[in-house]
Amino acid sequence: MTVTDAVLDAAVGAIGQAIERAPRAMMLLDDQWTVLLANRHARDLPGLQVGLQLASLAREDADTMTKGLKQAISTSRGIPLRLTFTEEPMTFQAWRIDPLPGMENPLVMLKSDPSNLFAARLTSLERQQDSTRRRLSQTEEERDRLRHTARRLSSLAMTDPLTGLMNARSFREEGQRLLASPQGAVGLIYIDLNGFKPINDQYGHCAGDEVLSRVARRLRETLRNDASAARLGGDEFGIWRPDTTQRAMLTCVNDLRAALARPMTLERPGGTDIVLPGIDAAFGRATAPHDGSDVDMLLKRADARMYADKSRHRGACLRLSG
Repeated sequence: MTVTDAVLDAAVGAIGQAIERAPRAMMLLDDQWTVLLANRHARDLPGLQVGLQLASLAREDADTMTKGLKQAISTSRGIPLRLTFTEEPMTFQAWRIDPLPGMENPLVMLKSDPSNLFAARLTSLERQQDSTRRRLSQTEEERDRLRHTARRLSSLAMTDPLTGLMNARSFREEGQRLLASPQGAVGLIYIDLNGFKPINDQYGHCAGDEVLSRVARRLRETLRNDASAARLGGDEFGIWRPDTTQRAMLTCVNDLRAALARPMTLERPGGTDIVLPGIDAAFGRATAPHDGSDVDMLLKRADARMYADKSRHRGACLRLSG
């Protein structure tokens, strides 16, 4: 196996892991509505293959489907989309994914409605044998198509698929790189959202995902160009700031806190809007070499200070606006 092959295989594996864990059918589409990635539930849908256009797979009118996907790619809220792969139609939520590093155009993530999970599982059982036979008999053309897809999405191996920020792995590697050749002090900011769990509990994971995407967007808009932001997991985020000072770190935290505190309205199709007066968050900072010289030590110090900050700042309440 060549070095290029190894990189491609690693990218495919990393991308697959990010989507495969989802408990519902999920597909990632490019701006031409080509299926770039499908998890195990989506792969069991009849005829669905990576590299094919959605219009050739679903039975819906192409113009109607395209209209819904274009609406999704131009807004920050989920757009309901009905697709028919079997005799029974399935309801999906279409969400915009901001352009990722190395890509110019936004993507669309399709997530099946939880009410269709049972039907999807039945379909999965009924087609298990056929699906296994299909995978075992992959043609060279299919492998080439997969490699082509992997080339386009290799950057996703180091990216959080929901927010477009770095993931925890690439965040750690970025920190190691900065600490290996520092130009001035290297700063770390650790962020944990307060009161995020009730959003998922009361309004569902689609609303929670939209909040996380909005938070990521506000971080990018607030940070200077040489800062690196990541979603470390759940509702936790991290930021590296090279060549910084204690005063600059404090100013950055204050700017980020103010950006997140701005009101946020989540539009719900056919329902009552979710209004957040603001997103409250706990912040912890650490600076190398003052607080440590390796990533683990800086994370430990920033995490401890984040929990101290959490005890002083309590989250904004959620309320409904009719």
